[in-house]
Amino acid sequence: MRDRTSGLQVLYIMGTGRSGSTALGIALGNVPGLFYGGELHSWVLFGGRPKSDWPATVELWSRVAGRMQKGDLEIGRAFSRGLEHHRSLLRRPSPELVAQHRDLTKRLVTAILEETGADAVVDSSHYPQRAAQLRRNPHVDAHIVHLVRNPVAVIDALQKTVQRKEPMGVLKANAYSLIVWVLSTIQYARVRPNRRIRVRYEDFLAAPCAVVARICERFDVEGRLANAVDLPTGRVFQGNRLREAETISIGPQPVTRVMSRGARLLTAILQLP
Repeated sequence: MRDRTSGLQVLYIMGTGRSGSTALGIALGNVPGLFYGGELHSWVLFGGRPKSDWPATVELWSRVAGRMQKGDLEIGRAFSRGLEHHRSLLRRPSPELVAQHRDLTKRLVTAILEETGADAVVDSSHYPQRAAQLRRNPHVDAHIVHLVRNPVAVIDALQKTVQRKEPMGVLKANAYSLIVWVLSTIQYARVRPNRRIRVRYEDFLAAPCAVVARICERFDVEGRLANAVDLPTGRVFQGNRLREAETISIGPQPVTRVMSRGARLLTAILQLP
């Protein structure tokens, strides 16, 4: 990748939840030199313990935790509330909190790279505000992948209870999608062109190897994705339910709708921006 000496290499997937970031992350994680860690913002929230019982995954993240400092897990929720979540915009973070976040991020990414032997870490934490923190971190060389998906499909997915105890609700989901789109667009505009790329999830499903190749070319990653069939999911710390499978295949998917026709029409109107 470019300017390896400028900082720790992180490919950050930004956008709304239910946009396909776990599938894209798994695909990128199968490129030589890249390691897909999943939603790394949750490392502090989950006490450094992955949401997996697979021995290889547990072992890796135990080794990563062993490289961290004793107090790293104690500050986690303060990071989420004060720096990374959308609601953090309502707060002015203290310089001390920002410094702690930068130092912990440096230690975590360093530990992951050293334990995996990868050249770069792929992080699919979604949050635009986390992208902002990574971009400003002097220890990190962040490359931003803004993943976008048909917003009607996103809102529809948020109505499913596969990973949620209850649906988000159509109006709340629409507000969430619009807010994340605005914040993501602002952060994307602040990134240098050679450090950013925008990817449509639908294009990724149609031609996964070609889209991954485009991302790799933009960020000077030498490796490529050989195919999109039976891809090992790897040792993901946290992500959607795809991480629970041993392998996945990426391609066009059947459409399963939850929202009514009226709700889809309302969503299409609300998401016009």
